Amino acid sequence: MRKDSDAGITNAMRSYYGISYDMYDEALNEIYSLLKNQLSEETMKELQKEQIKWIEEKETRAYNEAAQYKGGTFEFVAYNVSLYESTKGRCYQLVNEYMTD
Repeated sequence: MRKDSDAGITNAMRSYYGISYDMYDEALNEIYSLLKNQLSEETMKELQKEQIKWIEEKETRAYNEAAQYKGGTFEFVAYNVSLYESTKGRCYQLVNEYMTD
């Protein structure tokens, strides 16, 4: 019975962080769209290069986090937590770097 209970908690965590990641990913896309309209063409080109690199790093980090729990019930939780934390951090980074006076 305990095993089933743990599985329920793990699924709830996976769902929570998956939904939270989706919300921050949507916010990140909104921030990025706003920046497209506000930044100079040169600055935007640099940001696009930086964003591509960041996406690759985010995905690699999430994969590596999940790999620590390969085959376990926490594997996908770790993946979602990593995506959530990276994307949330990127939202704040872009706002603080480009949208504050």
